[in-house]
Amino acid sequence: MKALQNILLGLLGASFAQIGVFAQDDDSSAEEGDLTVEQGNSTYFNPIFPGFHPDPSCIFVPEWDDTFFCAASSFNAFPGIPIHASKDLKNWRLIAHVLNRPEQLPRLAETNRSTSGIWAPTLRYQDDTFWLFTTLVDDEKAPEDASRWDNIFFKAEDPFDELSWTDAIHFEFEGYDPSPFWDEDGKVYVTAAHAWRVSVDLDFAPEKEEEEAGITAFLTQNHHLDLGVVYLPSGSETASFPGPRGGDESAVEEGDLAPHLRFRAMSYLPVPDTLVVPLPGAWAGETLRLEISAKNNTHYSFSAGPASARSQVQTIIDVSNEHLSWGFNGLALQKMG
Repeated sequence: MKALQNILLGLLGASFAQIGVFAQDDDSSAEEGDLTVEQGNSTYFNPIFPGFHPDPSCIFVPEWDDTFFCAASSFNAFPGIPIHASKDLKNWRLIAHVLNRPEQLPRLAETNRSTSGIWAPTLRYQDDTFWLFTTLVDDEKAPEDASRWDNIFFKAEDPFDELSWTDAIHFEFEGYDPSPFWDEDGKVYVTAAHAWRVSVDLDFAPEKEEEEAGITAFLTQNHHLDLGVVYLPSGSETASFPGPRGGDESAVEEGDLAPHLRFRAMSYLPVPDTLVVPLPGAWAGETLRLEISAKNNTHYSFSAGPASARSQVQTIIDVSNEHLSWGFNGLALQKMG
Protein backbone atom coordinates (compact mmCIF):
# COMPACT_ATOMS: atom_id res chain seq x y z
CA MET A 1 0.00 0.00 0.00
CA LYS A 2 2.95 2.33 0.53
CA ALA A 3 3.71 1.89 -3.15
CA LEU A 4 0.17 2.93 -4.00
CA GLN A 5 0.53 6.00 -1.82
CA ASN A 6 3.68 6.93 -3.70
CA ILE A 7 1.83 6.54 -6.99
CA LEU A 8 -0.87 8.88 -5.68
CA LEU A 9 1.71 11.51 -4.81
CA GLY A 10 3.01 11.34 -8.34
CA LEU A 11 -0.52 11.51 -9.64
CA LEU A 12 -1.29 14.68 -7.72
CA GLY A 13 2.03 16.30 -8.56
CA ALA A 14 1.65 15.83 -12.32
CA SER A 15 -1.04 16.29 -14.90
CA PHE A 16 -3.82 13.92 -13.91
CA ALA A 17 -4.05 12.40 -17.39
CA GLN A 18 -0.45 11.26 -17.40
CA ILE A 19 -0.88 7.98 -15.52
CA GLY A 20 -3.61 5.43 -15.01
CA VAL A 21 -6.07 3.16 -16.73
CA PHE A 22 -9.78 3.15 -17.34
CA ALA A 23 -11.75 0.23 -16.00
CA GLN A 24 -14.96 1.64 -14.61
CA ASP A 25 -18.61 0.82 -14.49
CA ASP A 26 -21.14 3.65 -14.66
CA ASP A 27 -23.38 2.04 -12.06
CA SER A 28 -23.44 4.69 -9.35
CA SER A 29 -25.25 2.36 -6.96
CA ALA A 30 -22.01 0.46 -6.36
CA GLU A 31 -21.10 -0.65 -2.89
CA GLU A 32 -17.67 -0.66 -1.30
CA GLY A 33 -17.24 -4.40 -1.81
CA ASP A 34 -17.68 -4.07 -5.59
CA LEU A 35 -14.24 -2.49 -6.05
CA THR A 36 -11.68 -4.74 -7.69
CA VAL A 37 -7.94 -4.97 -7.12
CA GLU A 38 -5.55 -6.08 -9.83
CA GLN A 39 -2.87 -8.40 -8.48
CA GLY A 40 0.73 -8.37 -9.69
CA ASN A 41 2.42 -6.33 -12.38
CA SER A 42 0.51 -5.30 -15.49
CA THR A 43 0.48 -2.87 -18.38
CA TYR A 44 -2.15 -0.17 -18.57
CA PHE A 45 -2.90 2.93 -20.61
CA ASN A 46 -4.08 6.49 -20.15
CA PRO A 47 -6.43 8.04 -19.32
CA ILE A 48 -7.77 6.57 -16.11
CA PHE A 49 -11.08 8.41 -16.70
CA PRO A 50 -12.15 8.83 -20.33
CA GLY A 51 -14.31 11.73 -21.34
CA PHE A 52 -14.81 14.93 -19.40
CA HIS A 53 -13.53 14.81 -15.80
CA PRO A 54 -11.62 18.08 -15.24
CA ASP A 55 -10.03 19.44 -12.05
CA PRO A 56 -9.71 16.09 -10.23
CA SER A 57 -9.30 16.09 -6.47
CA CYS A 58 -8.16 12.74 -5.05
CA ILE A 59 -7.60 11.37 -1.56
CA PHE A 60 -6.44 8.08 -0.04
CA VAL A 61 -8.52 6.92 2.94
CA PRO A 62 -7.04 4.04 4.97
CA GLU A 63 -10.14 4.00 7.20
CA TRP A 64 -12.20 2.95 4.17
CA ASP A 65 -10.30 -0.25 3.39
CA ASP A 66 -7.37 1.58 1.81
CA THR A 67 -9.50 3.15 -0.91
CA PHE A 68 -8.76 6.08 -3.22
CA PHE A 69 -11.55 8.55 -3.97
CA CYS A 70 -11.62 11.22 -6.71
CA ALA A 71 -14.06 14.09 -7.36
CA ALA A 72 -14.24 16.20 -10.54
CA SER A 73 -15.82 19.40 -11.84
CA SER A 74 -19.23 19.03 -13.47
CA PHE A 75 -20.18 22.63 -14.38
CA ASN A 76 -23.92 22.66 -15.21
CA ALA A 77 -24.31 18.89 -15.59
CA PHE A 78 -26.81 17.09 -13.37
CA PRO A 79 -26.32 14.74 -11.60
CA GLY A 80 -23.12 16.58 -10.74
CA ILE A 81 -19.76 16.20 -9.00
CA PRO A 82 -19.03 12.54 -9.78
CA ILE A 83 -17.13 10.49 -7.19
CA HIS A 84 -14.94 7.61 -8.41
CA ALA A 85 -13.27 5.01 -6.18
CA SER A 86 -10.38 2.59 -6.66
CA LYS A 87 -8.24 0.18 -4.66
CA ASP A 88 -5.28 0.16 -7.05
CA LEU A 89 -5.37 3.45 -9.04
CA LYS A 90 -6.08 1.42 -12.18
CA ASN A 91 -9.56 0.00 -11.81
CA TRP A 92 -12.04 2.78 -11.08
CA ARG A 93 -15.77 2.79 -10.44
CA LEU A 94 -18.25 5.64 -10.46
CA ILE A 95 -19.78 5.23 -7.01
CA ALA A 96 -21.95 8.32 -6.57
CA HIS A 97 -22.73 11.91 -7.49
CA VAL A 98 -22.52 14.48 -4.71
CA LEU A 99 -25.20 16.52 -6.50
CA ASN A 100 -28.04 14.06 -7.01
CA ARG A 101 -31.16 15.94 -5.84
CA PRO A 102 -32.30 19.33 -7.24
CA GLU A 103 -33.11 20.62 -3.76
CA GLN A 104 -29.46 20.27 -2.71
CA LEU A 105 -28.52 23.31 -4.80
CA PRO A 106 -31.54 24.93 -6.50
CA ARG A 107 -29.46 27.80 -7.90
CA LEU A 108 -27.61 25.38 -10.20
CA ALA A 109 -30.61 25.67 -12.52
CA GLU A 110 -30.04 29.44 -12.84
CA THR A 111 -26.48 29.34 -14.23
CA ASN A 112 -26.89 29.11 -17.98
CA ARG A 113 -23.43 29.17 -19.53
CA SER A 114 -21.20 26.24 -20.48
CA THR A 115 -18.44 27.55 -18.20
CA SER A 116 -20.80 28.22 -15.29
CA GLY A 117 -21.77 25.80 -12.55
CA ILE A 118 -19.53 23.65 -10.36
CA TRP A 119 -15.82 24.54 -10.47
CA ALA A 120 -12.87 22.55 -9.14
CA PRO A 121 -14.13 20.61 -6.10
CA THR A 122 -11.79 19.73 -3.25
CA LEU A 123 -12.41 16.36 -1.56
CA ARG A 124 -11.19 15.69 2.00
CA TYR A 125 -11.72 13.12 4.77
CA GLN A 126 -11.71 14.34 8.37
CA ASP A 127 -13.43 13.29 11.61
CA ASP A 128 -14.98 10.17 10.01
CA THR A 129 -16.65 12.42 7.43
CA PHE A 130 -16.12 13.11 3.73
CA TRP A 131 -16.09 16.84 2.93
CA LEU A 132 -16.36 18.38 -0.52
CA PHE A 133 -15.72 22.12 -0.98
CA THR A 134 -16.48 23.84 -4.28
CA THR A 135 -17.82 27.00 -5.93
CA LEU A 136 -21.01 27.48 -7.90
CA VAL A 137 -19.98 30.08 -10.49
CA ASP A 138 -22.23 32.32 -12.58
CA ASP A 139 -19.73 32.99 -15.35
CA GLU A 140 -21.97 35.55 -17.05
CA LYS A 141 -21.38 38.00 -14.21
CA ALA A 142 -18.36 40.28 -13.84
CA PRO A 143 -15.45 39.08 -11.64
CA GLU A 144 -16.02 41.98 -9.24
CA ASP A 145 -19.70 41.05 -8.80
CA ALA A 146 -19.89 39.26 -5.44
CA SER A 147 -22.92 37.27 -6.58
CA ARG A 148 -20.79 35.59 -9.27
CA TRP A 149 -19.29 33.29 -6.60
CA ASP A 150 -21.34 30.98 -4.38
CA ASN A 151 -18.91 29.02 -2.20
CA ILE A 152 -20.36 25.88 -0.69
CA PHE A 153 -19.53 22.53 0.86
CA PHE A 154 -21.22 19.16 1.21
CA LYS A 155 -20.50 16.33 3.64
CA ALA A 156 -21.28 12.63 3.87
CA GLU A 157 -20.51 9.75 6.20
CA ASP A 158 -20.82 7.16 3.41
CA PRO A 159 -19.57 8.27 -0.03
CA PHE A 160 -21.15 5.19 -1.66
CA ASP A 161 -24.61 6.31 -0.55
CA GLU A 162 -25.72 9.27 -2.68
CA LEU A 163 -28.47 10.18 -0.23
CA SER A 164 -25.93 10.65 2.55
CA TRP A 165 -24.53 13.76 0.80
CA THR A 166 -26.04 16.81 2.48
CA ASP A 167 -27.61 19.85 0.90
CA ALA A 168 -25.14 22.60 0.00
CA ILE A 169 -23.87 24.57 3.00
CA HIS A 170 -23.01 28.14 1.96
CA PHE A 171 -20.22 30.35 3.29
CA GLU A 172 -19.27 33.91 2.37
CA PHE A 173 -16.21 34.38 0.18
CA GLU A 174 -15.64 36.33 -3.04
CA GLY A 175 -13.54 33.94 -5.11
CA TYR A 176 -13.26 30.30 -6.08
CA ASP A 177 -11.29 27.05 -5.60
CA PRO A 178 -11.79 26.77 -1.82
CA SER A 179 -9.64 24.20 -0.03
CA PRO A 180 -10.00 23.37 3.71
CA PHE A 181 -7.26 22.69 6.25
CA TRP A 182 -7.81 21.24 9.74
CA ASP A 183 -5.21 22.46 12.24
CA GLU A 184 -4.09 20.48 15.27
CA ASP A 185 -5.96 22.85 17.59
CA GLY A 186 -9.25 21.99 15.91
CA LYS A 187 -9.59 25.19 13.90
CA VAL A 188 -10.50 24.89 10.23
CA TYR A 189 -9.05 27.24 7.63
CA VAL A 190 -10.09 27.68 4.00
CA THR A 191 -7.79 29.01 1.30
CA ALA A 192 -9.07 30.07 -2.12
CA ALA A 193 -8.33 32.13 -5.21
CA HIS A 194 -9.78 35.57 -5.74
CA ALA A 195 -9.23 38.75 -7.72
CA TRP A 196 -7.72 40.76 -4.89
CA ARG A 197 -7.87 44.50 -4.29
CA VAL A 198 -5.95 46.34 -1.56
CA SER A 199 -5.84 50.04 -0.77
CA VAL A 200 -4.54 52.64 1.67
CA ASP A 201 -6.21 55.91 2.65
CA LEU A 202 -3.73 58.75 2.62
CA ASP A 203 -3.85 62.09 4.46
CA PHE A 204 -0.74 63.82 3.15
CA ALA A 205 0.14 67.52 3.02
CA PRO A 206 3.65 67.81 1.54
CA GLU A 207 5.62 71.00 2.05
CA LYS A 208 8.89 70.37 0.18
CA GLU A 209 9.69 69.37 -3.38
CA GLU A 210 9.93 65.58 -3.86
CA GLU A 211 8.12 64.81 -0.59
CA GLU A 212 6.17 61.65 -1.34
CA ALA A 213 3.89 59.08 0.27
CA GLY A 214 2.09 56.19 -1.34
CA ILE A 215 1.78 52.45 -1.80
CA THR A 216 4.18 49.90 -3.26
CA ALA A 217 3.96 46.38 -4.63
CA PHE A 218 7.19 44.95 -3.28
CA LEU A 219 9.29 41.86 -3.94
CA THR A 220 12.79 43.08 -3.02
CA GLN A 221 14.59 46.42 -2.94
CA ASN A 222 15.41 45.79 -6.61
CA HIS A 223 11.91 44.73 -7.65
CA HIS A 224 9.03 47.04 -6.75
CA LEU A 225 6.21 49.09 -8.33
CA ASP A 226 5.29 52.38 -6.62
CA LEU A 227 2.34 54.76 -6.84
CA GLY A 228 2.60 57.88 -4.71
CA VAL A 229 1.48 61.46 -4.16
CA VAL A 230 4.52 63.67 -4.66
CA TYR A 231 5.14 67.45 -4.45
CA LEU A 232 6.55 68.59 -7.80
CA PRO A 233 6.70 71.80 -9.85
CA SER A 234 3.66 72.32 -12.04
CA GLY A 235 4.57 71.31 -15.55
CA SER A 236 6.37 68.13 -14.46
CA GLU A 237 3.60 65.98 -15.92
CA THR A 238 4.49 63.28 -18.42
CA ALA A 239 0.84 62.53 -19.22
CA SER A 240 -2.64 63.92 -18.70
CA PHE A 241 -4.83 62.66 -15.89
CA PRO A 242 -6.88 59.73 -17.27
CA GLY A 243 -10.23 61.06 -16.00
CA PRO A 244 -12.10 64.31 -15.27
CA ARG A 245 -10.03 66.68 -13.15
CA GLY A 246 -12.53 69.26 -11.90
CA GLY A 247 -11.77 71.99 -9.39
CA ASP A 248 -10.14 75.37 -9.92
CA GLU A 249 -6.57 74.85 -11.10
CA SER A 250 -6.11 78.33 -12.61
CA ALA A 251 -4.26 79.55 -9.51
CA VAL A 252 -1.41 77.08 -10.10
CA GLU A 253 1.25 78.71 -12.25
CA GLU A 254 4.00 77.01 -14.19
CA GLY A 255 6.75 76.01 -11.79
CA ASP A 256 4.65 76.28 -8.63
CA LEU A 257 4.84 73.24 -6.38
CA ALA A 258 1.69 71.13 -6.53
CA PRO A 259 0.66 67.56 -5.65
CA HIS A 260 1.06 65.01 -8.45
CA LEU A 261 0.54 61.28 -8.80
CA ARG A 262 3.70 59.44 -9.77
CA PHE A 263 4.22 55.84 -10.79
CA ARG A 264 7.77 54.46 -10.77
CA ALA A 265 9.09 50.93 -11.14
CA MET A 266 12.30 48.98 -10.62
CA SER A 267 13.07 45.46 -11.82
CA TYR A 268 15.75 43.44 -13.55
CA LEU A 269 13.33 43.35 -16.48
CA PRO A 270 12.54 46.45 -18.58
CA VAL A 271 9.93 48.55 -16.76
CA PRO A 272 7.48 51.25 -17.93
CA ASP A 273 8.74 54.83 -18.02
CA THR A 274 8.05 56.95 -14.95
CA LEU A 275 4.52 58.33 -15.18
CA VAL A 276 3.60 61.70 -13.62
CA VAL A 277 0.04 63.06 -13.80
CA PRO A 278 -1.45 66.13 -12.09
CA LEU A 279 -3.64 65.57 -9.07
CA PRO A 280 -7.18 66.76 -9.92
CA GLY A 281 -8.07 70.06 -8.31
CA ALA A 282 -11.35 68.55 -7.08
CA TRP A 283 -9.32 66.20 -4.87
CA ALA A 284 -7.43 68.98 -3.09
CA GLY A 285 -7.61 68.60 0.67
CA GLU A 286 -9.37 65.24 0.37
CA THR A 287 -8.28 61.97 1.94
CA LEU A 288 -7.00 59.99 -1.03
CA ARG A 289 -7.32 56.26 -1.67
CA LEU A 290 -4.42 54.58 -3.48
CA GLU A 291 -5.22 51.09 -4.69
CA ILE A 292 -3.53 48.07 -6.26
CA SER A 293 -5.63 45.26 -7.69
CA ALA A 294 -5.26 42.13 -9.80
CA LYS A 295 -6.67 43.18 -13.17
CA ASN A 296 -6.27 39.63 -14.46
CA ASN A 297 -3.80 36.75 -14.19
CA THR A 298 -0.97 38.76 -15.73
CA HIS A 299 -1.39 42.44 -14.77
CA TYR A 300 -1.81 44.74 -11.78
CA SER A 301 -3.90 47.93 -11.86
CA PHE A 302 -2.71 51.00 -9.92
CA SER A 303 -5.55 53.43 -9.14
CA ALA A 304 -6.26 56.60 -7.16
CA GLY A 305 -9.26 58.63 -6.08
CA PRO A 306 -11.04 60.29 -3.16
CA ALA A 307 -11.57 57.89 -0.25
CA SER A 308 -15.11 59.23 0.09
CA ALA A 309 -16.13 58.60 -3.54
CA ARG A 310 -15.45 55.14 -4.93
CA SER A 311 -16.99 56.13 -8.27
CA GLN A 312 -14.21 58.68 -8.85
CA VAL A 313 -11.33 56.22 -8.44
CA GLN A 314 -9.36 56.16 -11.69
CA THR A 315 -6.89 53.59 -12.99
CA ILE A 316 -3.56 55.36 -13.46
CA ILE A 317 -1.69 52.49 -15.09
CA ASP A 318 -1.87 48.74 -15.73
CA VAL A 319 1.46 46.94 -15.27
CA SER A 320 2.60 43.41 -16.11
CA ASN A 321 3.26 41.22 -13.09
CA GLU A 322 6.44 39.87 -14.71
CA HIS A 323 8.42 42.71 -13.10
CA LEU A 324 7.82 41.20 -9.66
CA SER A 325 6.63 37.65 -9.85
CA TRP A 326 7.35 36.19 -13.28
CA GLY A 327 3.86 35.04 -14.15
CA PHE A 328 1.70 35.10 -11.02
CA ASN A 329 0.08 38.06 -9.29
CA GLY A 330 0.67 37.41 -5.60
CA LEU A 331 2.88 39.98 -3.88
CA ALA A 332 3.73 41.90 -0.71
CA LEU A 333 2.22 45.36 -0.27
CA GLN A 334 3.35 48.20 1.96
CA LYS A 335 3.04 51.92 2.47
CA MET A 336 5.86 54.20 1.49
CA GLY A 337 6.68 57.54 3.00
